[in-house]
Amino acid sequence: MTRDAIIILGSGINPDGSLPAIAKRRVEKGFELYKKGLAKRIIMSGKCPFTIDYELKRTEAKAMKMYAVSLGIDTKDIFTEEKSGDTLGNAFFVRTLFLEPKKWKNITVVTSDYHMARTKYIFSKMLGPGYDIDFQETDSGLSKEELKKKESKENKILSFTKMFLEKIPDGDLKAIQEFMLSEHPAYAPNSKFSELIKDNFFKMIQRPQN
Repeated sequence: MTRDAIIILGSGINPDGSLPAIAKRRVEKGFELYKKGLAKRIIMSGKCPFTIDYELKRTEAKAMKMYAVSLGIDTKDIFTEEKSGDTLGNAFFVRTLFLEPKKWKNITVVTSDYHMARTKYIFSKMLGPGYDIDFQETDSGLSKEELKKKESKENKILSFTKMFLEKIPDGDLKAIQEFMLSEHPAYAPNSKFSELIKDNFFKMIQRPQN
C-alpha cells in the first residue's frame, strides 16, 4: 500500500548545525522507504529540543532535509515542519500544517528504537482513529547500556505525558491544543506547571547530543 507521506522525527541538532548520528539513521531509514516506493513525499519534523541552551544555526528539519537530498531524495518531495520542540509538537504541527490541509490520512512515522513507545502513544492520541498510521523503527546504534538508559528515560517521559493526555479522547485536537497552549512549557506563554513539575519535565525531556 502506498502511503501519503513518510514522517521523520527529529533527534536533536548539534551546535554547529549538523545532525547527530541518531538523526542520520532516521533519515537513512526514510530514504530506504522512499526508494522502495512506500510514499512519494517525506515530512521532516522538528525545530529543535526546546531545552537547548545555544544559538540555533538551523532547524532539525532543515538539517535532515539537507542530508536527505545528499542521499538522493528529490528536494521537491521533501516538506519541513520547523515549529515543534518535542514529540507532541511533532504530531501536532504535522497534523495541522500538512495532514489536515492536504487530506493525507495514510502515513508512516520513522523514529528510533528507544523512542518508539512514546511516539506510538503520542501520534495515536494526536491523530485518532481517522488516520492509518504505520510506524517504522530504526536501530539507534547505541550500546546495550546506553539503550537501557534511553529506554528508562523514555518510560519516565511517557508516564509523565500520560498524566496530562490520558483523559483526552484520541484525536481531540482542540483539547490537546488547549493543553499545549496553557500548560506545556514548550508552547504555553505562561505555563501552569508548578516549578517542581516543570523542573522535572525539563530534566526528563532534554535530549543529549549524540
